[in-house]
Amino acid sequence: MGWWSDDIMGGDTPLDLQSFIYDALGLEQYPNDRNKELIIPADGYDYKKIVKYLKDRDGDDYWLKSDTGNIFHQVLGVMMMNSGATINKTLKAKMIKAAKNDEWANEGLEDNDEGRRDKMDAFITKLKAYDGNPTVIESKGLMETIFKGIASEEPKVFSKQQVIYCVSEVAAKLGYTPTSDKMKEFNLATIDWMDENEK
Repeated sequence: MGWWSDDIMGGDTPLDLQSFIYDALGLEQYPNDRNKELIIPADGYDYKKIVKYLKDRDGDDYWLKSDTGNIFHQVLGVMMMNSGATINKTLKAKMIKAAKNDEWANEGLEDNDEGRRDKMDAFITKLKAYDGNPTVIESKGLMETIFKGIASEEPKVFSKQQVIYCVSEVAAKLGYTPTSDKMKEFNLATIDWMDENEK
């Protein structure tokens, strides 16, 4: 699906990494309610355990190297600040470096059309000022982005996968489980509708 906003959490890769961090710590992301995410306790983070999990997950360093590694440290920073967790100087330096080296933020700096650099700079500022008090870094969700795109005078083009994700989220709120026949029918009907209306 890719990215739907220039926010740190505005794409598939950061959401995958967020999910892996929960898995690494042996926690369920949505323990009681599909719409209410568990905030990891401030003392619940173990950097070495998370890194080991990511290395073992695919048998290589994919999730820790190059720009994916930058995104990992940004996501971890967002999550830890949200929890009010202690971030030591070494880890904070890695998070700041990850924001400075973000590939997308360093593309086309002369026009900065996407605003990613601004998001990275704001993240760095919050990290430097962070003192352990819970701090929320806002991110636009995919559904919010799609609805704003539909409502705007300059409609945004969305991929089939993004639309299906949105429809699935709405269906889940209506009580359909991801594996139910109703959900499958819902998704197939959405695909058929998009195929019929494709220009």
